[in-house]
Amino acid sequence: MFKILNGLKIKIILFIIAIILIFTNIYINANRIMSQNKYTKSFNISVEQYNLSITEFLSTLESAVEMLSKNEMIQSVSDNPDKYYDSTLELLKTFQQAYSSTAFAYFTPEKKIFGTKKLVSWPDTSEELSNNYWEPTERPWYINTINSASKITWTKPYIDSTTKKNIITVSKTVTDKENKFKGVMAIDIYLDDLSKKINYFKEFNQGDIFIISRTDNENFFIVDNIENIKSKAIFNNKLINSLYSQKSGSLNSDNISGNYYISYTTNTVTGWKVVGVIEQNQLTKETKTIITNIFIGVVAIIFISIISILYITKQMGSTIQSLSVSIKSTEEQTLPKSIKLDLFQIESDELLFEKATSHINILFEIETEKERINKLIKNANDFSYSNSKELKTLITRLNSYKCKLNSSIKSHEIQITNINNYFFEIQDYINSLCKTSIAIELKTELVQLDELISSIINS
Repeated sequence: MFKILNGLKIKIILFIIAIILIFTNIYINANRIMSQNKYTKSFNISVEQYNLSITEFLSTLESAVEMLSKNEMIQSVSDNPDKYYDSTLELLKTFQQAYSSTAFAYFTPEKKIFGTKKLVSWPDTSEELSNNYWEPTERPWYINTINSASKITWTKPYIDSTTKKNIITVSKTVTDKENKFKGVMAIDIYLDDLSKKINYFKEFNQGDIFIISRTDNENFFIVDNIENIKSKAIFNNKLINSLYSQKSGSLNSDNISGNYYISYTTNTVTGWKVVGVIEQNQLTKETKTIITNIFIGVVAIIFISIISILYITKQMGSTIQSLSVSIKSTEEQTLPKSIKLDLFQIESDELLFEKATSHINILFEIETEKERINKLIKNANDFSYSNSKELKTLITRLNSYKCKLNSSIKSHEIQITNINNYFFEIQDYINSLCKTSIAIELKTELVQLDELISSIINS
């Protein structure tokens, strides 16, 4: 009987060990695949979020150059520099201080100002460049803008004439109310400052990020530092050509530097390639930790199982039935749960965007309201009662912005005068409508509008 029990005991132990090893192997493989897939997906999302943050940052600069190009002082400074030069310079100074990432904000008029000044710039480099061979019409940002059909353009990286630093420029043509070309508005950003700024957007604390600009088959790393020299070594012409073969995607790179996973996408504003690089072993490090803990757990389970079986057989009675009951109760015992590990989580840093000062925002809002009014009164034949109601709302809103201007600031004083002149133009438009054959209801409304504008101007 004891020989039978001993043989049965060994078979049960071997059977339990085999079952544990089989299920452990299945569990480990499933977790390795799930962990790697989840980590890879998180990394891909991080690269997309990084690209989105860059796009939002660059879009704010595009909006800024768009609004500056529509400013009346900038449009008029070359025709009347005595009146507008100082106020335009102050406007650019206010803007450059509001957007600390800006290296230079400048307007290049079609003709020189005061006979020598080739541009209106802050920081002011007009004197330095006036006696220099430097010509704005030969610069890449000027040429690109002229050839862009009035679209906003970005340059490839180039060396600034005054600071000798790597720089990029966003620019747009400036036209007056008659759509006459007046010059080019531009904003410069140092690549060093841009790299530091963009690094604030990093959504993950593992791996490296690269931004690549390609022009005429020449590649330039926008974001680059000495900390990622090892991973940068994987970038050769073949790999970069693969990145440019699709808008976005992922691939693996195996070379002497190591095995890397690469996720990439394209920035819609500049066409840059935003590339995330991470070593393969970092993608599977959580799985390795899980496997280690599972192995320790399996050893503990086997040890407990053997002790349990030895204890059970020692307490057995003289019958096989009691032995079966004891084994069943042992198998029904709850095994210790495996330790659950948190998968790698993305760390999120708050995006850092500068906010424009209230003064510059008021000037931009004034230009926006003027555009809305111009669209409304563009065609006198289609002017209706509902148009007059909307015009009243827009005039009231424009007046509210005028009231926020500070007359002690020269640029604001000029803007207040421009707004009052604009109100006179609207009055002339209303009076011309009243002389035509219009409904009495509309004529009454126009008379009220005329009185409203008069009260605004007189106040």
